Amino acid sequence: MFSEEEFMDAKILHHRGVSFSEIARQLGRDWRTVKRYVTADEQPRYRRPPAPSMLDPFKPIIDAWLAKSPPPQARRIHQDLVRDYGFAGSYQTVRRYVQQVRPAPPRQPEERFETAPGFQA
Repeated sequence: MFSEEEFMDAKILHHRGVSFSEIARQLGRDWRTVKRYVTADEQPRYRRPPAPSMLDPFKPIIDAWLAKSPPPQARRIHQDLVRDYGFAGSYQTVRRYVQQVRPAPPRQPEERFETAPGFQA
């Protein structure tokens, strides 16, 4: 993958009439890669499609459990999934999902107080 600087250098060299193979030699890349980057309007971005999680089939069950009051701990959710539903994933996978879904409790502001110098000592 080209850096932004290499991408701009390749574009400038191509506009000056330098061949793709010569640009490739200067940048240490394959000429086909240089050609693909130079002919593109903008720098191509590599985007990997999201991989399916092994937790996907169990997410509705976990969401239903978290809707109860009080919601169970992530360790208990993992334990029940393994025992009742045959879940083969790790506890960390369940914990990360529960942490994303469960809203964080609102932080209470800390009350500051000032004392005179040497008063607390």
